Amino acid sequence: MRPEISEFSYAYALVESIKRRLLPSFRAAPLFLSHFQEGKKGGGFDVALTYPSFLIFLQFKLSHYMVRKTAFEARQRLLPLPFYRMYLMPLKYSEQHNLLLDLESQYKLVFYAAPKFHLTTHLNDAYIKDEVIERSFFIRPKEIGPLPDDERHYVSFRDGSPVYLCSEPKIIREHEGKGSSFLEEISKFKKSEGKKPSREKYSKLSRGMLSILSKHERTKRRLTSREVEKLADREPLSVINHLAWSFFHCVVLGVE
Repeated sequence: MRPEISEFSYAYALVESIKRRLLPSFRAAPLFLSHFQEGKKGGGFDVALTYPSFLIFLQFKLSHYMVRKTAFEARQRLLPLPFYRMYLMPLKYSEQHNLLLDLESQYKLVFYAAPKFHLTTHLNDAYIKDEVIERSFFIRPKEIGPLPDDERHYVSFRDGSPVYLCSEPKIIREHEGKGSSFLEEISKFKKSEGKKPSREKYSKLSRGMLSILSKHERTKRRLTSREVEKLADREPLSVINHLAWSFFHCVVLGVE
């Protein structure tokens, strides 16, 4: 069954839930920007000159609810019905997954996020009860690994069962638990590595993201030398936000 909810609605609900859980240490960078703001040197986004302790990169997906015995995973006896599928963007259409893999190699907190529900009523219930995180599926690009070809692939999951990368089934996680483990991972990262960074640290990250884009032919063609020159004059968080949304197709959140 196709999802009834929109990606935007789920993304909003999840970000709000993360915000509530991490308060008072949460500040979200500007979200869902579709174009780069022009401005004077150092301009672009209206960002504070105090930098967050660390960033979280999220790529939102929707979940398809699988209930039929004809589903591949059911026929192969991989997962009991019902379960969910999270479809990945095929490489023949987008370099999204490869870009996220490269981004994770430079910065640890990069995740796909998908709901463990597909109906609007379930979204509303999760939001009202503040259970959007617990009822979400989080997975790192590196857990999925490189996609084997340009065809369609998806991640199949169900609480209490292994997580599979299909179409050629491969277990990529032995046991799927509650989405709250995501917050536990963020808390551990904050304790071990979440020290107050300098502007230079985020400058290095923005340069690293530009370097990643320069290695991929399709994104390299889109990122003109003129735009790179403009980005050089912007605050690092402004550059990171722009690159994350426009090229890596994800949202970046800042945690103080």
